[in-house]
Amino acid sequence: MRKLFIVPILLCSGLSATELEIKDEALVVPSALENIRVTYNNEQFSVAKDDLNHSIPGYDLDAQLRSIVHNDQLAQFLQQGYISVKERSDGSFWLESHV
Repeated sequence: MRKLFIVPILLCSGLSATELEIKDEALVVPSALENIRVTYNNEQFSVAKDDLNHSIPGYDLDAQLRSIVHNDQLAQFLQQGYISVKERSDGSFWLESHV
């Protein structure tokens, strides 16, 4: 059984209370990206790397992730699947879902 590791980020971090961090078994990243943070805020995914926050546009999400419009939908997806993060040579990111 897959565990769900979505943790609300505290307001003191400067992020909204509705922003969720995706971590542990719900996230697969290459070893070069071990120190990133992936969040979702009911509207968009973001990747934080080296203290820079990169908003992920819809065209850099696969169809399953584009269809997520609320944190509850993300939580439901992550009970069965996970998200992988890839980085392009220009420093931009894209996300893929896996079930």
